[in-house]
Amino acid sequence: MLYNYKLKIFKSLVFLIVLFISIGSSYSTDLTIGRVLLPDSVFAGIEFKIRLELANINILSAENYDIKTYIQDSFGNLEYSYETKGPRIDPFSEIILELDKMPKLSLAGTYKITTLVDFIDDIDRSNDTMPVFFNVYDRPNEQPQLKFNYFAHVYEYPLGMPDYGYGSLRISYPPFDKNKFFNVFTSMDTSGTSEPEWIVQNSILPKREDSTSFDIHIDLSWYPDKTYKSKFFTYFTVADTSIIDYNDYDFDWAEIELLIDTLNISTGVLGLNDTILNSSINFTPSTPTSAPIESLVYRGCTIPNIDLDSSAHRAGSTPGYAGDWNACAPASAANSMQWLEKIEPKINSKLSHREKLEDLSKLMGRPDNEGVYIREFIEGKLAFINKHKLPIRVKFQVKNLNEDVDSPDKISNDAINKGNGSAPSWDFLLQEMKDDEDVELFLEYHKKFGNQDIITGRHAVTLSGMSEGGGKKQLWYKDDLNQNKPGGMREPKNEWQVLEDGTPILNEPFVVNDTTFYTTIFAGVSESYDSTVVFKEKGYLERGYDGIKKLGRWLWNEEIVEAGNPNPEYINIVGKETPSSHPKWILRNYPLYPLESDTLRFAYFDLSNFTNAFNDLVDSIQFKIIYSDNTIQQMPMVDENDWFYYSFETNNTLPDESSIDNSAPILNIDLSSNLFPDYISTTPEISDSIFISDFSTYIDLDNSSYNSNTVQNYLGDANASGLSSLAGILKLIEKNHSQIQLGMDSREILYSLSRKSNRENNKGLNRESLLQSCLLFLEDKQLPISIHFQSLRKATENVFSGGIFNNSAENMTPANGIPDWKWIFSKMSDENRFSIVELAWYDHNGRKYGTWATITGLIEQNGVRLIRIFKDWNANETNGLASSFLTLNKTDEDHLYIVELSDIESKCIIESFVTVAYDPTVIYTDVKDNLSRNEYELKIIPNPGHGNQSINIEVNVKQFSLNEIALYSLLGEKLEVIYEGELSGQKQIINWNPASRYPAGVYLIRLKGASNSISTVFVIE
Repeated sequence: MLYNYKLKIFKSLVFLIVLFISIGSSYSTDLTIGRVLLPDSVFAGIEFKIRLELANINILSAENYDIKTYIQDSFGNLEYSYETKGPRIDPFSEIILELDKMPKLSLAGTYKITTLVDFIDDIDRSNDTMPVFFNVYDRPNEQPQLKFNYFAHVYEYPLGMPDYGYGSLRISYPPFDKNKFFNVFTSMDTSGTSEPEWIVQNSILPKREDSTSFDIHIDLSWYPDKTYKSKFFTYFTVADTSIIDYNDYDFDWAEIELLIDTLNISTGVLGLNDTILNSSINFTPSTPTSAPIESLVYRGCTIPNIDLDSSAHRAGSTPGYAGDWNACAPASAANSMQWLEKIEPKINSKLSHREKLEDLSKLMGRPDNEGVYIREFIEGKLAFINKHKLPIRVKFQVKNLNEDVDSPDKISNDAINKGNGSAPSWDFLLQEMKDDEDVELFLEYHKKFGNQDIITGRHAVTLSGMSEGGGKKQLWYKDDLNQNKPGGMREPKNEWQVLEDGTPILNEPFVVNDTTFYTTIFAGVSESYDSTVVFKEKGYLERGYDGIKKLGRWLWNEEIVEAGNPNPEYINIVGKETPSSHPKWILRNYPLYPLESDTLRFAYFDLSNFTNAFNDLVDSIQFKIIYSDNTIQQMPMVDENDWFYYSFETNNTLPDESSIDNSAPILNIDLSSNLFPDYISTTPEISDSIFISDFSTYIDLDNSSYNSNTVQNYLGDANASGLSSLAGILKLIEKNHSQIQLGMDSREILYSLSRKSNRENNKGLNRESLLQSCLLFLEDKQLPISIHFQSLRKATENVFSGGIFNNSAENMTPANGIPDWKWIFSKMSDENRFSIVELAWYDHNGRKYGTWATITGLIEQNGVRLIRIFKDWNANETNGLASSFLTLNKTDEDHLYIVELSDIESKCIIESFVTVAYDPTVIYTDVKDNLSRNEYELKIIPNPGHGNQSINIEVNVKQFSLNEIALYSLLGEKLEVIYEGELSGQKQIINWNPASRYPAGVYLIRLKGASNSISTVFVIE
């Protein structure tokens, strides 16, 4: 049983409503029959549909009632009866209900149909019954009286060609009880001296209960009078089977004349004159065969067709509307949406047909009087669906489009790509039509010049039917061919053929004797009711990563944002367990800094407040996201209709063990308290925040594809997050500094770093080995890049490469041996360094495991410190990269730890900060040192200096004796001994003047003892 609802407010019944409420029972209401809807013509021996309009005109809903329908002939004999239960009708609403059982009356005559609604609690029985008289006609002959109009098309726009030798036949026919084949022959004379023109070959006339009308394209090249004023002769036949040879017929000619149809075709404007390469065009009308009708779907007049009229609906006539000219795309979508609402009661935008058109046009972003590209069309339709929360799923096949089309806003409802980048297939479109999908087609008009085509126009239509039989594939569609004035709506029928590359081609506009003009179908978009469509913000909820702590995680994809604004937007999330629960904060003023590349973000939140009556964590919560340009101080009010339900997904992925430290001691860490982070109450100033917006160089680890079995001499993506972070940073430095030329992509850098390390298969590295692999890579390419670090329990020693140049990563760890927030903040802000962080989880038994991540942001505001990290949280498969701001706190022993990744069982301690930066003072020379410049406070003042200017060489000799200070070239050649003699045990200052003996350039000053040496760069300008 089919039915749909329509809300109606009966203002004139206000007094009656009050009266019924006061005197009726609590269950009473008033049902009435509005109309009995029958086909325009009912024929003997042919089934027909009965539809009833029922109304509930009182304040209570109507349920559990019976509908009884009877048909009697003129003698009172019962010819049909049917009883059924009626569906619920809301107060002051109407429904259109279609009865499941169709009557078939055997004789022509006058009949009476009586309908009764039987509702025990009906307070007014006088309007429960409706009798209607109707006529039944004799069944039409096999050759029905069809109505014809022949049109010659004269095109004023776009090509300015008045004569295409092309026209159309508009046919109207009465109801049929079966599908028919339709053929039309024409001739300029009936003498038999010339063969007739077979202008309509085996066109299918679908069976219909109502009268039907549509257009069929015809070839007029045979017509000699190009003024189209001469009469000609025509003959038609309608039969159950197709015609193969017209010589089997004796023609009964009828004289007829052509009508002139002057057309102004809108072409969409956008992308015209684009050129493409295409195969040869060969649209040859198919040869008639005796094949029966293999498939047929036809909707005909049930598909609405909006009348575009740019003279009345100009651009700006409604605020924001781009006008009716070139509005074929939103018009085709509006037609489809109007039809869907008609057949599916659960789809209701509450908009009229024209309101749909104008709303869709705005959401598609049309410029005034212009068309819209296919992606913007799909995105606009998705935006319309999301805006009105319509349970509709969008699918498509589009030439040269290989991926899904993302929902254009923050609602998760993407359009699904059902193709492989090819044009829409016949089978796809036919199945969509069979499945009650509405379908829009996108046409391209082409003009061919040799091997190159120019696109002369594009057009969008609403598909209304498809048929295959008699050797032809044909389709119907609805559009408006004259958008500059009222009228022009049509339903043409086209023959479908396919080019060599699989692109569908139609015979419209078919320029006779000129195969350089042709029309293709490059896209098909379908929509249908889908009860599984759930409107929610893009993203998903997970429980804590280890399955123990009461920790939630909200993950969402953040689209690319312009990085010009250094201040963030904010995301705020509130949630509740049930509709009656009090809302609670989930995320508060979480910063969203601009990104230059699409990435997954995530944010942790405390789940301990979301429990049921048994104090167990709930499986789902109601959820509302609020985006703001500034921080918010109070919980926002949320309308009940704006809540979204989310179920928790389980995530058992542990951080990888890319960091190894087998000698780590047991730390005295208090695990009893772990306060969840506070929120940022004011907007961070630029001086308080640092962020890196470009994530494009980082590697999506996938050990299932990249491992020792698939990549030669590579030990796998598993536990490689430290190496991959360095590889991404090095590639990012190259992107920002033209002086750096790597000649490798990020993954090739990862392979090289891994091969220079002492990794075992799928294992991680200790921090020294990680830094050594990077130093060796830099030495190989002699890159001017420096590395500094702070590291837990490593307060003094540099890390040396051990390679040819034995360059080092400089240790900047403070005296207490604990990495410092102020140092990393200063390095990233003052020197534009890229940084990674080493994280390790400690419990009472010591270090459990560790991992590496890239630092992409730092915020300090009102005592709250946030670090944004970017890493691959699942190196075993793709799509594990994600970015998140995490809160830093300090233990009683001043160890920095991440609050969200800690609980009463372990704390996530920051073990190392490592910074990597372009540094033009880094040189590669055979002069090798084994001491740290920083540790021995080696300085050259001033540096750079001038050729005749004295300099001071300062050094704190400390634990070893010096016996020589010398000047070297970068190639290691000793140029001059500056000082020779014993220096030990105190801070020394040696004065020296180059006295213009050396040209401008870069040199080394080396301090040497019996077994130790230390060098620094000195620049002469």
